[in-house]
Amino acid sequence: MDLRVTVSGSQKDTNLLMLPFNVFSSNGDLLASGTASPDRSAMVTVEDRKRVQADRLHVVARLPEGRSIQTIASLQGDKGDATFDIGKTVPTAWLEWVMPFQSLDHLVEPSDDAKAPPIGKVWMTLWSLDDDRWQSSPLPVENRLSDRTGVQQITIPVPNNPHLLQIGGQHVGWRLVALPPGQRVRVALTRSAGNGDDTIDVAIAREVPDNEIILTYLSDGSITEANQLAETLRIADRFLQGKVGDPISAVAAGYFLLRNNKLAERRSWVRNLMNWFPQIADGAILHAALSAKTDGVKEAEIRKSIDVALRRGLPVFSIGATLLHQAMSSVHRGAQEKKKFHQSYLALQAYVRAGSAVGPYFGFKGMSPAEPTWVTVVGPEDNPGFGLRPDGSPNERLVFARPSTVSGRYGHTKVQLPRAPVSASARQVMDAAIRRQPLELSADAVPSVEVRRLTRRQNNRGLPIRETTFLSHLSRPSIVPVLLDFDGPSRSKPRVIDRPKRVTDGRAIGATTVPSRQSERYWREQRTVNAVSFFGDQDEPPLLLPSK
Repeated sequence: MDLRVTVSGSQKDTNLLMLPFNVFSSNGDLLASGTASPDRSAMVTVEDRKRVQADRLHVVARLPEGRSIQTIASLQGDKGDATFDIGKTVPTAWLEWVMPFQSLDHLVEPSDDAKAPPIGKVWMTLWSLDDDRWQSSPLPVENRLSDRTGVQQITIPVPNNPHLLQIGGQHVGWRLVALPPGQRVRVALTRSAGNGDDTIDVAIAREVPDNEIILTYLSDGSITEANQLAETLRIADRFLQGKVGDPISAVAAGYFLLRNNKLAERRSWVRNLMNWFPQIADGAILHAALSAKTDGVKEAEIRKSIDVALRRGLPVFSIGATLLHQAMSSVHRGAQEKKKFHQSYLALQAYVRAGSAVGPYFGFKGMSPAEPTWVTVVGPEDNPGFGLRPDGSPNERLVFARPSTVSGRYGHTKVQLPRAPVSASARQVMDAAIRRQPLELSADAVPSVEVRRLTRRQNNRGLPIRETTFLSHLSRPSIVPVLLDFDGPSRSKPRVIDRPKRVTDGRAIGATTVPSRQSERYWREQRTVNAVSFFGDQDEPPLLLPSK
């Protein structure tokens, strides 16, 4: 039997809506597999001897994050047809591209059981890396769409240099997401189904997507589905052709080939990718990761590629942060490591642990490009916090103390290393230790445990947090394991900037511009001055703009 599988959806988004699928019998036996998209139907053969019940075949498409959609084939004689109708899974046609990243079923068939809670104010700030310095810039919205189900979509023409889009709100955790440079990017804000803490979900994709969807499957561990898509998209052949006109697609292909151990023979092209496109860090990350996996490559070459990647800003894709961390770990010298490299290693660890990817793109929880957080921060752009208790008082967070000597630096950016939150189980152990303290005979045997509010200088971000010295005695300055914070004396002189650089946010002295110090005040002012609000007044019906 020949079975044709079709995807009904936007031709423009055919690469995002390319669905790897399996065909099952009514007994659950796997009969065939394939890949279909809006511009390419799939024809698979189901052998008669394997058919268990000819009147029912289930076609199941696997989506990232373990989700799936299915349809039942229509059979006539020795032929059959099955169609995935994407339009039925989204509330409006211009949101079809979001379907692979998140379910919108709750917007298509809203529940009548209870009224949806208000979304609250949501805001965005666009950050740009210019002359090795992060600063905010006006959000250049080209197109804005909305409807009455709690959906807004904007299109952003991203300039050809590193950018981060920060999103937060009254009931939305603050996070920053890398945007592909030199691309027109769509950002969709959709009302969440209420399964998490955030009132909205975020999806991001290029207006003209290519092969980046494959990295979403890779990040999810869906190797079989990623391989199916790679074969259909001819990833290896297209990478060999050297797509200099689309470095984002070339990088995505390179990451896939690296994970499948098929990149070694393309080492010269990886070097070109690093050298030709200085606006993205991912080319240098690919080169460092490939070098770390290749026998005979000198450590100095790996470190040089790592340094290039760090100076170019954060990676575009989340898989890049993971691979960069692995490459740095492979050459880290432990207690003998130089201060500069170790500071970069700690900064990268902070970003990775704060990771909050959006589809294939790298994202992290944070208050600015230099302030990743390991706790979720919510609130307006000028008033960060942890939400409110039922009685209206602000929530507080308890964090572990961090030695003041520990600092991080990512490229030219000084990174404020986060304090780790105290888990509920650790809190119970800590409380027990505090209760035992008066009974202990030797203060040296059991260190005292303190819970204290941070001083204004220690916590000038205004967050309602307290810190505890619990477990801080385990930090020994004489031993510096690779994966722990460094608490030893400085072993190199601080970097000196030979000449001030001309920037837009500094103060003028003579004919030169002196950059403003990137303090907490600097990051707060930059975050707020160019913030754009969404869902600000939900009593007024949103404006539905025509699609361009």
